[in-house]
Amino acid sequence: MQVQALKDENGDFLLSFDDTMVTLDSSNLKRLLIEIIQAYANTGENSKFSPADFFNRLKQADDVSVQTLIQTAEHEDIVALIKATEKDEELRSKLFNNMSTNSKKTLEEEVEFKFKDATKGDQVNAALVRLTMTCNTLRKEEKANI
Repeated sequence: MQVQALKDENGDFLLSFDDTMVTLDSSNLKRLLIEIIQAYANTGENSKFSPADFFNRLKQADDVSVQTLIQTAEHEDIVALIKATEKDEELRSKLFNNMSTNSKKTLEEEVEFKFKDATKGDQVNAALVRLTMTCNTLRKEEKANI
């Protein structure tokens, strides 16, 4: 299958799948990308991605595995993870206990700056899906047990 993506002069995205053409605005394209990432993150089950399940995995992980995730994952995804754990003090403490004081302070400042408006839920969710995939890769490579 040949797939192409182009952006038109109106800011819409043209997706071509062989002979089929689909036009999406940016919000629908974001939604599609999140759905693709969620489907890719599933490990064969027909279940949807669950932040609560991911948080439980992190809570059960050993400190070395958490540190490996923090060092391996994209910085922006860790910033989103810190944002997502605002109401989960146990997990937030576990994450902060596995990083330096300077890293903790920097991340807190970045969360405050990046997420001052509440409209970035899709970005946080997409980051959590990417982090889940990173954890799955680390587990397969036997680098972490998350």
